[in-house]
Amino acid sequence: MTNKEKYNSVEESGKEAVTLSIKNRRTCFDCGRPVRDAHAQTCPWCGGSDISDRKARPTKRTGREDPILLPAPWTGLKLEKGATILLSGGAGSGKTTICLKLKPTKYCTSEQEIDKVHEDWWRIVGQHERDPLTPTFTMIYTWEQLQEDVADIEENDILVVDSISQLTTSSRSVDVVRDVVEKVRFEGAIAIFIAQYTKDGDMLGPNMLRHLVDVVAEIPDDGHGMRRLAVYKNRYGSTFSNYFVINDKGVHEASFPYAYSVEGNPGRYSLHMYPLSGSKYSSMYDILVDKGVRINRVASCAIASSLYADGFAEPPDVDERRRFALRHGLLWLDPETFHEICDDIDHAQQILVQNNSDAETP
Repeated sequence: MTNKEKYNSVEESGKEAVTLSIKNRRTCFDCGRPVRDAHAQTCPWCGGSDISDRKARPTKRTGREDPILLPAPWTGLKLEKGATILLSGGAGSGKTTICLKLKPTKYCTSEQEIDKVHEDWWRIVGQHERDPLTPTFTMIYTWEQLQEDVADIEENDILVVDSISQLTTSSRSVDVVRDVVEKVRFEGAIAIFIAQYTKDGDMLGPNMLRHLVDVVAEIPDDGHGMRRLAVYKNRYGSTFSNYFVINDKGVHEASFPYAYSVEGNPGRYSLHMYPLSGSKYSSMYDILVDKGVRINRVASCAIASSLYADGFAEPPDVDERRRFALRHGLLWLDPETFHEICDDIDHAQQILVQNNSDAETP
């Protein structure tokens, strides 16, 4: 029996499909890696011969398969076959555009006519690539129709569902959602489920998807007009944020020519342009401005306080914030560098560059 036949036989078994895990059903007892091949007698990763349905006591370590690298703004997300992503954001935030940038093989739309999505495809991908492989476009209205469309999905396929917020539900929808996620994992494909926000900031769509998928990403609403892809949950690595811009030539990385403070909580950092209101960590800029110092392409994160010897307090996660700024091509301004600049204002930019010369982006 092939993998596809096995999946279909489970699907037709009614209640049994509800109780089965959404993960790969077969696991190597020796290394814990998933074994997708229904007929494999040995582990393809470590060569072990003990294949279990539910248990493992790993005594071996094996290298993960080569990660699947994605273009900007997905840079930094290292996926494996079978990965699933939930992407949410407001209307016009760029969700469809950055998903088309992934060059999916199958695109299921519940919001636009196929010809409109096809035009977007050619605008974003087609005119910049020679003989691009056009996706298969389908229109869907229910989760059951989506289940039909993923029945023939294959290894290495990239599926985009745009969007789950418009799909009508039924008494079977919960089970179908699980089946669709399991099917993607079982075949070794990749799926991106797009969702929309309500006016109150809540995601439209089944909340259970947040727990089923491997990656939860969002394009937050930004009052300053900047687009940012923020990954809040990532089973394949750390959380991160990447800024991007969209124009008539597609999707590109953003540039940062001004001064910024790194705001937000861990995993949800953002760059706040100085001197726009709402910043908490831009105290050093206020003082430098009073001294007539102009610095571009720089980031900082400190609060002025006379309680401390250097006159500033930095948050406990300042090293993570610094790495976040460096990843976006910015120089880092810390209290020590600030005092050096104040002592030699004429060479402020040289001091800043020199003190960042040994910085390494992760």
